[in-house]
Amino acid sequence: MHGVVPAEIGSLGKSEFEALKAQAVASRTYALKKLGGNNRGKDSRGFDIRSDIYDQTYHGRRENSEWAIRAVNATKGEVITFNNNVIECYFHSTCGGRTESGHNVFTNVQFPYLQGIADDFGKRDFCEDSPHYRWVEKINASELISSLREFGRQNNNNHPLAPGLFELRVSERFPSGRAKSVIIVDGKNNTIALEPNSIRPLFQNENRSLRSSLFRVGQPIDRGGNREIVLIGAGFGHGVGMCQWGAIGMSRKGYSYDQMLRHYYRETELKKIY
Repeated sequence: MHGVVPAEIGSLGKSEFEALKAQAVASRTYALKKLGGNNRGKDSRGFDIRSDIYDQTYHGRRENSEWAIRAVNATKGEVITFNNNVIECYFHSTCGGRTESGHNVFTNVQFPYLQGIADDFGKRDFCEDSPHYRWVEKINASELISSLREFGRQNNNNHPLAPGLFELRVSERFPSGRAKSVIIVDGKNNTIALEPNSIRPLFQNENRSLRSSLFRVGQPIDRGGNREIVLIGAGFGHGVGMCQWGAIGMSRKGYSYDQMLRHYYRETELKKIY
């Protein structure tokens, strides 16, 4: 756990100590739920929890930090529970001002403690210090068409889009403002509708990833017949559960780690189980 916390939330200091403690409890909760659930042994490579973004990031002993070690030790044995059960504990980098309900992102995640909430207490957003709080991405239209074709091949759904992207728009949104459905129209007026779990992967390649589905489409830029799509967005990650930069902001404002966890995981309790 000493190597997980700083890899997940950063090698922070005294003013972010409560955020480190919140991350320690959240990471412990996630791991224990994973080990005690139905996922054990499913990975063909013989381990239970991946050391990357698909579970929890872990960089080993080389990324230990003094305050992270203190945070893990100070919260030893503490987990988040709902109705005396260890919760499904999701977290992400930056919510951009509002978290997302779990069932809008993950299949069969219907839990009252994973509802979308405003990331503030009536004032400024807690995660506003994040470098991903607000952002702009410019995407070449031809590159987007190619990505869509490749995405279609990988998912056994060949999209016959022609060059010369004509339009991209968000046709439906979740209450948080995140895109629920995106419509893409190509140069020959072919139309493709993308559902939530397809939106972020579509925009991702070896050089770029879409930080969040919380975005609006800006005015396209034409560069000598080469069109660029402009996305104006907020946040980084799926948006479910604890906003890590929100926790950092709360810590800097003097909130305790248990206040953070009750904020992001509603109606839950902290319990010391060992």
